[in-house]
Amino acid sequence: AVRLPPHFRLKRGRIRTINKDLHTTLQRDPTPDEIAKKFNLLYPKTPVSSQVVEQVLSMPSYEMDSIDQNEKYELLENPANVEDIDKDIMLDRVNDLFLAALRIVCSKTKNPSQNLDIVLRHLGIAPYTTTQTHEEIAHIHGCSREWVRVSHVTIMKKVREYLVTHHGEELEAVWNELE
Repeated sequence: AVRLPPHFRLKRGRIRTINKDLHTTLQRDPTPDEIAKKFNLLYPKTPVSSQVVEQVLSMPSYEMDSIDQNEKYELLENPANVEDIDKDIMLDRVNDLFLAALRIVCSKTKNPSQNLDIVLRHLGIAPYTTTQTHEEIAHIHGCSREWVRVSHVTIMKKVREYLVTHHGEELEAVWNELE
C-alpha cells in the first residue's frame, strides 16, 4: 500500500465537497459527469474525468489514505510535473481561502447574497466565467453603478482584513514559495 500524495487528498476532498453541494442544490445524487464538470469549472488547472470522480466516490474515506500502487497512478492520471502541481495546489489553497473569507464577510452584511454576487460577477469567479463591469452589475441588480462600486470596494477591503487577521502567516508562506 502507498500513501496518497497531498495533492490527490486535496482533489478528493474537493470532489466530495462538490458532491455534497450538488446533492443539496439538485435534491438528488449528482452524476459523476455533473461533478466532474463543476470541478473543472472551479479548478481548471487540475481537471478530473468522470471516471476519477466515480473511483473517488466509490471508495470509503478510510480506504482512500492508502491504495494499491497501480490504482494510485490511475487515479492521479500521471501528473507530468510535480513542481507545477505543487504551485497549483498552493494557488488553489489561496483561492479557497479567498472564497471562504468572501462568503464569511458577505454573510455579515445587510444583503449577503447581493454583495457576494457583485464580487463574483466583477471578478468573473464561478459560476460566472467572464468579468462584468460595475455598470453591468448595477443593471442586473437594479441599483446605481456607484452603489455597486462602493459595495465592491468595501467588501474587498473587509476580505483583505479578514485574510490578514486569520490567515496572514499561511498566505505569506505561500507567497514566498511562489516567488
